[in-house]
Amino acid sequence: MPNNDPQTIWQNQNTEEIRMSLAYFKIKAEQLRSRNHWIVLANDLVCLATVAFLGYIFMKTPNGTARVGLILLAAGLLNIMYQMHQRLWPASLAPADTGLDAYRRELLRWQASQYHAWRMLAPLLPGVIVFAASELPSVIRAASINPSVLKNGAPFCVLLVVWLVALIIVRKRRLKSIQQELDALRSL
Repeated sequence: MPNNDPQTIWQNQNTEEIRMSLAYFKIKAEQLRSRNHWIVLANDLVCLATVAFLGYIFMKTPNGTARVGLILLAAGLLNIMYQMHQRLWPASLAPADTGLDAYRRELLRWQASQYHAWRMLAPLLPGVIVFAASELPSVIRAASINPSVLKNGAPFCVLLVVWLVALIIVRKRRLKSIQQELDALRSL
């Protein structure tokens, strides 16, 4: 009479060993390193373009406090650019690294950059606060004279909120995906 106990069936089933070469993980590590390289370069380009735009606004703004806010924003952006280089810039493979170790290290580097994304944006806060505090009275004055100013600004605010929510969702998905990959590597 066959044993129909699910636990016994589960424990006695044949298992197949999955073999992956270390070269596969070296290739995956190199792909991740290359992706990080392009992300850092794209971030640099966006940061430098934003700093140039802030410089243009600086030249057009007569308000001294707003200018200080713009300088703080530009300094915060340059700080973020430096931090991204420190965190994500691909390091060369050490010759003693196995493919698995190199891939795990790159995943951990990517996970750390995603995990600390909000902390990395902290250098922008002083500039945003100073600039907003200096410009808020003129916006309130303009809105009291012409209420359509608020209606015209509403789509921007809605898009900003949608963007922030999407950013949070995408970041959580990336962290979950990276953690699943790291867990899979631990089981090897």
